[in-house]
Amino acid sequence: MFKKLKKRILLSSSLALLFISTNVTTSFASYYDGGLYVLNGRLTGNNTVNYYIDSTASSYSTFISNGVNAWYYPRINGTGSYCTPYNNIYFSNTSWTDSEMDFQAKSLPYADYIAVTRFYSYENDANGNDVQVDPDKNNYDFCVVTYNTVIFNDLDSTGNISKQATTSHEIGHVLGFDENNKSGTVMAQSNYRTVPAPAKPDNDSLNKRY
Repeated sequence: MFKKLKKRILLSSSLALLFISTNVTTSFASYYDGGLYVLNGRLTGNNTVNYYIDSTASSYSTFISNGVNAWYYPRINGTGSYCTPYNNIYFSNTSWTDSEMDFQAKSLPYADYIAVTRFYSYENDANGNDVQVDPDKNNYDFCVVTYNTVIFNDLDSTGNISKQATTSHEIGHVLGFDENNKSGTVMAQSNYRTVPAPAKPDNDSLNKRY
C-alpha cells in the first residue's frame, strides 16, 4: 500500500478520470442504476466505508458527517420519512492511512467546479505511486474528494444546491454513482437537482449495487 506516496502528488494530479460537481450541465457515461465497478470491488461482505477529513477540510466536518448519515439513512424525498428497505452501507471516521474516502479543500483554477472526486487503485505505476483509474472501467480502492473553496464557500449551508447537498453528491460518486438528470435524486446535476440529500431513488440504487 503506497497511499502516502499518492498523497504527495494529489496537488498536481490532472483532472482526468474524475467526477465533478458543477453549476453547468455536463455529460458523463451513466452507471447510476448499477454498474459493474465499485469501491474496493465490494458487492457483499464488509460494507463499511472508512473516511478521513484532512485539516484543510476540517471546517466542513459537519457537512461531511451529515452527508454520510444521509446516505446511511436516506429519506423519501431527501427529507421526511426514512426509506425502506434500509441499505447495507456503513461509514466510519478513521485515520488517513486506512481511509477509502478522503476529504480535502483547496482553491482550484476552475470557475464552475464546486468539488471534484478522483478514483485510485493501489496498483502502482513505474514510480511506485497509486494509479488514478477510470471508475467506468475499473474497481477502485479509494477516492479523494476535493472541495473547490473558491466556489464552495459561497454556497448556502443547506438546500438543493448547497454545501450539504454537494457533500452528499460527492459521497455518492465514491459509492459509484454518476451524474444524472433525474430531478428526484441527490446525484442529479445541480441544474436538475430538486432534493437536498439522498432520496428514495438513491437508496434503491444503493441497495441494487451493494
